[in-house]
Amino acid sequence: MSTIELAMFRLMPETDLAEFEAALMQTNQWLTTQAGFVRRQHGADDAGGRVDIVEWVDMASAQAASKNFMAAPETRAYLAAIDPGSISMHHYGA
Repeated sequence: MSTIELAMFRLMPETDLAEFEAALMQTNQWLTTQAGFVRRQHGADDAGGRVDIVEWVDMASAQAASKNFMAAPETRAYLAAIDPGSISMHHYGA
């Protein structure tokens, strides 16, 4: 069964959007190197909310990548732009 990872968050107030978009692209490249990665979509609403939707082949792949994501040098700029108190993350079977 595949797994859908849903993360909702807001950016830190001082975040430069062009720099965030560059960091987002860098994390996209990193994700493509992770075992079990299928695809990622990112969106934003008019109120500043953000959403990441990542599909994995299974829960084990999602959990392994999530652990690696937090430590990867390629994701630091992306993570630094996110307001940590705003993060809501869930995994769903698909």
